Amino acid sequence: MPQQQKFIDAHLRLKRDTATTLESVETPLLMQRFAGDLVNGNRPEDSPRERRDYHLDGLICTGKIPFSPDGASAQIRHWEQAHGLRHAFVAQVDLLDPDIEKTLACYAGMDRITGVRQLMAWDQVRRTYRPGSINLLIDPFWRKRLELLKRHDFRFGVEVLAYQLPALVSVVRKYPEIGFTIEPMGWPLNGDPENYVRWKRGLVDLADCDNVRVDVSALERVFGVRWSFELASTWITTVIETMGVSRCMFASHMTASEAASGFAQMLARYNRLTQQLSESEADSLFYRVADLWFRPK
Repeated sequence: MPQQQKFIDAHLRLKRDTATTLESVETPLLMQRFAGDLVNGNRPEDSPRERRDYHLDGLICTGKIPFSPDGASAQIRHWEQAHGLRHAFVAQVDLLDPDIEKTLACYAGMDRITGVRQLMAWDQVRRTYRPGSINLLIDPFWRKRLELLKRHDFRFGVEVLAYQLPALVSVVRKYPEIGFTIEPMGWPLNGDPENYVRWKRGLVDLADCDNVRVDVSALERVFGVRWSFELASTWITTVIETMGVSRCMFASHMTASEAASGFAQMLARYNRLTQQLSESEADSLFYRVADLWFRPK
């Protein structure tokens, strides 16, 4: 990877309670039936040394943030001291939470929190990857709650499974004022031709919506810890060609990706994917889209 290439990591996971191991990301989601939570996040001090070798310019930190001005501000200061890098936060929320208006107002008062997100593909009750007991994307009350986001300048991240894309498209079209981040690549779920065509059709429909960006990350979750570049490149190239380089951004999804391939190898693979692109196009994927979308400081 060219040493001059700047990189903003568009999806870095905040620390959870349990550590990521090789075994916890071993089974490819692409080849299984939603078999559990494969990801754990990381603390700032867990970031591998290779980050600084690749001119990492910023971090987009995703996960649960303490709901209090003091708690969130303390976490932000900790990141500033640990990294000395520009960064922004994407806070995990639930739009069905009775206190969601208070939560959003609190986060809106902190200039480093530039996005919020909600998981659409994780069933908290069953602890498995599948839509929850309420299919939020088609739930009228949840859709109405999206109106609350218009009061704030947040990007709204949605983690969906491939077959949820049609419902997501209708939501994105209904709310053109909201910027939606699609995580990660719309979750392709298996590699047979029929599913590939269905998944791509969803991307084509999303490509008609100007208020969408796609994060390319979590490859170890989709394709397995020893993911094949040849297999993954077909899907990633499709995302980039369908959405355009001005609406896609590379990300690490540490620490699960660290257990899978390591940060340096992951960046090298991303670099291989951009070999046929111009310097400006590669810069969009590695840096510019995330910089404009999340506005790290």
